[in-house]
Amino acid sequence: MQIKFIIFIFLFPIFCFADTTEYYYWVSFKDKAGSEAFLKQPELFLSRQSILKKYAAGIGITSEDLPVSGKYIEGLRLKGFSVQFDSRWLNAALVVSPDSGALKRLADFDFVKSVMSLGYKTRDNVDVYEPHSSGLMNEKSIPVKEIPDAGNYYGSSKDQIQQIRIDELHKKGFTGEGIRIAVLDAGFYKADRMQLFDSLFLKGHTVVTFDYDSLFFPSHIIKTYDYVDHEVDVFDDDDHGMQVLSCLAANKQGVMVGSAPGAYFMLFRTEDASVEMPYEEAFWVRAAEQADVLGADIITSSLGYNTFDDERYNHKIADLNGKTTLISRAAEMAASRGILVVTSAGNEGDNSWGKITAPADAEHVIAVAAVDKDGEIAGFSSRGPAADGRIKPDVAAMGKRTAVASSSGYIVKSNGTSYSAPIMAGALATAMQYTGMTAAEIRSTLLSGNSRDTLVGFGIPDFSNPKWKPATPAPKSHEAADPRFSNWVPADTMYVPFVIGTRFSPEKEWTYKLKCDCGKVFVEDAALTRMATNWYGTIIAPPKTGLYFLEVTDGKTVFKESFYFIQ
Repeated sequence: MQIKFIIFIFLFPIFCFADTTEYYYWVSFKDKAGSEAFLKQPELFLSRQSILKKYAAGIGITSEDLPVSGKYIEGLRLKGFSVQFDSRWLNAALVVSPDSGALKRLADFDFVKSVMSLGYKTRDNVDVYEPHSSGLMNEKSIPVKEIPDAGNYYGSSKDQIQQIRIDELHKKGFTGEGIRIAVLDAGFYKADRMQLFDSLFLKGHTVVTFDYDSLFFPSHIIKTYDYVDHEVDVFDDDDHGMQVLSCLAANKQGVMVGSAPGAYFMLFRTEDASVEMPYEEAFWVRAAEQADVLGADIITSSLGYNTFDDERYNHKIADLNGKTTLISRAAEMAASRGILVVTSAGNEGDNSWGKITAPADAEHVIAVAAVDKDGEIAGFSSRGPAADGRIKPDVAAMGKRTAVASSSGYIVKSNGTSYSAPIMAGALATAMQYTGMTAAEIRSTLLSGNSRDTLVGFGIPDFSNPKWKPATPAPKSHEAADPRFSNWVPADTMYVPFVIGTRFSPEKEWTYKLKCDCGKVFVEDAALTRMATNWYGTIIAPPKTGLYFLEVTDGKTVFKESFYFIQ
């Protein structure tokens, strides 16, 4: 992680370690025996949002989405191994053991393909950060301090927002609303108590939770989880993620406004700022998969890995081919599952390493370089290309003297590709809302042009460019400001026939269409019938298990919905 040296300077003196050491092992399995049946029931391991997004992108549900074999996990546990979590995408599990020699015992299982050591951790007995009560939004203790240049809408973030012209989409009313962004970082210290993030916590949103208990905020925060400390509170540790989040979601006019203040967020702590060990890459893998489960549109990560506290685990520059490191393989897999993955290029440009860090080397990941407000490359910004010759980084945004929030409540200027990446991710979320493009289409549009080099890739994008134009305007959905259906699809997954209806008296006859994800139309131009006074409706009974799309129209407005039906 790029800010590691800063944290060691201030925190190292207060660490005190116990004698207990845990060793981490990445155990890869030979197959997914017994999981094939789940292909017909993706709703058991993916949210509706994730399922629909995959089908809309033409990806569908594949073997990569299937759960790891339960009997393999149970086999490890029966032999006394602690399985912290598994990975659907990489068909593996993270095993934690007090035995430094467990690698050979793990390799002896007949269902194990390979085992890799991911380092070790000595438990510390002291909390680095002060404890506080998370999520109590009526106890604001950190007001945002006013700053000298607050005489405009964006306040201190004006330069970084206007440099990429994302303000032009903001003026049109697009701020990333409805786009789901997963932020993977080192902690979001005090973000839940800062006025800068009020709009995140005060707007209504239904929380969906998988695998772990969740903080049930009635807010734009969909889910939080700390993979380092195994808890839902991500607001009591390192503040680097909070600074990153401010580039995205700050929303105090005249002080600081981020590039996507209207988006929905998943906040995952995957980085342990007190150490640098490869098991943190495994935490990243798990968080990215959970983001996929919850239907994330974008993952943004301001973390990069090259060297570790134990040099035996160090990556080599030759490893930066997008196919070797654990984190880059997972990032590439996330992109293949329809997620737009944005990452910092790294802050190694002015040291002996010099190059990008993992996962910026992954082919379909958008690696973001840092420039100053005048568009000049920052000296610290990591250079490309990737080890196999591909041009990296991909694009650039402001990462030198960037406005970010501090945990003291002030807006400060700070340096790092850690900040250029979330600025870009938020801009892409806003563009995704505006254009209606898929992740692949967004990436293709972003990475188009003539000029490209190993400093800034395609350079600084201009989101006022005509290439960022909406697709043919889609019909209004039932979520529009004038939803006339008093009854709609009652849940994401249906098990029995259900009724749809409206109390709105149409000028013309209501008609509806029902089709499946394969494109076959089962019902078309069928009329809703008068079921009672001022009540028009019908019973929907899909013919078989699968994903369905329902359209109802009054001749002017089309209301759309999708759902998964189990026969």
